[in-house]
Parts: sequence; C-alpha cells; structure tokens
Amino acid sequence: MKQREIIDPRVMRWVVHERDRACLYGLFSGDPCRSFALHGHHWVKRSQGGNDDPRDIITLCSYHHDLAEKNLIEPHIFKDILASLYGYEYGGSDVQETQSTRNPGL
Repeated sequence: MKQREIIDPRVMRWVVHERDRACLYGLFSGDPCRSFALHGHHWVKRSQGGNDDPRDIITLCSYHHDLAEKNLIEPHIFKDILASLYGYEYGGSDVQETQSTRNPGL
C-alpha cells in the first residue's frame, strides 16, 4: 500500500489557489460560476485512493464544488482540464508531469 505524504492543508490550499486562481471548470465548460468563493476539490476522493497532492486537486467555485460533490460533474473532466493546462499525465493511480511543460512554481 502506498504511504500518503502529509501536506499541511494551508500550504496545499495556497499552492492550488496560486496555480489556478479561478474556477477552472467554469472557465473550461462555459457554465458560469454563481459564486466568487473558491474551494480546492479532490477530483479523486481520498476514500477512493486520492491524496493531497496538488495535482489531484482542482480549484472550483462553491457552486461547481457543490455539483462535483454531488457527482453531477464527471471526475474525468477535472483530470482532462489539469492535464491540458499543466501537462500532467495520469497513469493508473500515479500522477506524473511531462518534463517539457512542468510549471516551475509547483
């Protein structure tokens, strides 16, 4: 079993919000945000093997976060958004970055 790395939630929140700076689902889907409050969303739930790696978390407004928590937005959409924006490659349960598109701020 893979050991989870402990990341201070305040640090994780800062890294993810600095990276995204907006509700990425609202930007990519064209579905307007109905809130300015931003939340970090684990697109793979921890109970299903997700972790606190910022590459497994996407920033959503509270409206889209609520839809995601109710499973009204397919989780693979978040993976596709993060992969297209930041060059992350997702294979199995491992997350990898492509060398050519790595964001040096992470």
